[in-house]
This record gives sequence, C-alpha cells and structure tokens, in this order.
Amino acid sequence: AFPARLLVHTWDHAAKVVLGGYLAFFCLLLLGVELNAPLRDIFGVLYHPLGRGFMLILMSSMCYGIHIAWWELLLCAAFAGCSFGYIYAYIKYPEYRRWQDYNDNLIWSDM
Repeated sequence: AFPARLLVHTWDHAAKVVLGGYLAFFCLLLLGVELNAPLRDIFGVLYHPLGRGFMLILMSSMCYGIHIAWWELLLCAAFAGCSFGYIYAYIKYPEYRRWQDYNDNLIWSDM
C-alpha cells in the first residue's frame, strides 16, 4: 500500500528525493530569512536582491529536475518568475540597489 510504494519510489528515484529534500531546505531557509532578521549575519546574501534572485533560479531548476507531476512545473514557473522579477528590478531601478536601506527599519533595530 502507501508505505511500500513510498519506499519503492524512494529506492527507484533517489536523486529526485534528494532534490526534494534540498528544495524543502531552501524553501524553509527563504521563509526563515523573511521572518527572522538576525539570520542576516549567517545568510546575508539572501537579503540582497541578486542573491535572492539567484537562489530562486536554483530552486526553480530543482523543481524542473524533479518533474514528477504537473505542480512541480507550476512551482518551477513561479520561482522563475519571482527570480526574474528580483533581477529585473535590480537592473532597471537604481534605488532598488540600495537594498540595505529598505531592510534596516526601526522594527529590527530594537532587537
């Protein structure tokens, strides 16, 4: 039934399981960066638009590499659209390059 099928699928497609694990880790990392400002010391590149854009491109390619069902391609397109939006805004608008000014607000400076 279900557990046996899951184990067989894990054994047959180990690379897709590893990609799924990395994708889950990067999704949780991106969520943690959005919700927790003290992570800036460890993952500072994710507070920059180009760093976040390239990480989203990496996550998009992982979704494309898994490609078991249709929703992985939908997630791939969503990550790619967000990443190209970050990179386009960084290139097009010079005020967006001063990302540090937007992240330093009074809420996080009190912590």
